[in-house]
Amino acid sequence: MMAQQLTIEPTSVIDGNGNLQLTISITPDEQKFMLNELESIENWVSNSVAGKLSKCRKRMIKEWNSKIVPEPVDDSQWLDTITSRSDYDNKNERVKKDKKK
Repeated sequence: MMAQQLTIEPTSVIDGNGNLQLTISITPDEQKFMLNELESIENWVSNSVAGKLSKCRKRMIKEWNSKIVPEPVDDSQWLDTITSRSDYDNKNERVKKDKKK
């Protein structure tokens, strides 16, 4: 049996809300291979994307937090850095601004 070369060429569309919608096609044979180990291809894809998103989010936060807030920093220093920014408002300040709108 020769190894199959899998080529997935997704199509994508950005909807009116800016969401990326991807479509992939998997042949019946490819589905059989996958379903030998997976209960649901759709759940596996969803969980894979969610996991990758989570890892990318954590890495981005770590990267940019280190640029915004020099490390090492304790919670108090971090809070002072964030709360002293001119664009920071606490909950009460945000509510007051919303009432004025």
